[in-house]
Amino acid sequence: MISDLLPEVQEALNEAFDELREKKISFSLTSDVRTTPTQIILYCQKRASLEIVNLWREYFEMRLISSKENENIVTSADGLHQKSNHQLKKSVDVVPSENGKPKWPGREDPRWKEISDIMKKHGFSWGGDWMPDEKKDFPHYDFIG
Repeated sequence: MISDLLPEVQEALNEAFDELREKKISFSLTSDVRTTPTQIILYCQKRASLEIVNLWREYFEMRLISSKENENIVTSADGLHQKSNHQLKKSVDVVPSENGKPKWPGREDPRWKEISDIMKKHGFSWGGDWMPDEKKDFPHYDFIG
């Protein structure tokens, strides 16, 4: 929940979301604060079998995923030795949306830049700017103030 983020992150995020709505840019918030178990489970995707991943997802009342979804690495932070900024209450994932549903279009889709330009204006760094190229995380935003 946005209300679980650090207060300064909530404020900046609400301002960014207001501007996105003003400019009629459709978006969806797909992740905000993560618990340690959630972070660990996301880290396990592609690194563990689908059976193990879904066993843990079921135990923690998360949506089960398909074998195709388990082909993707979601995060490089294991949640224990390396905490995610999601766990530290200062990161969110925002994606374009269509008909009110989140979409993850290809990297070349101009909506990523439209969203990131506004998010950066409100104090967020964008995972789409990360180097090297294979580390880019287009939905990810860290609040840097």
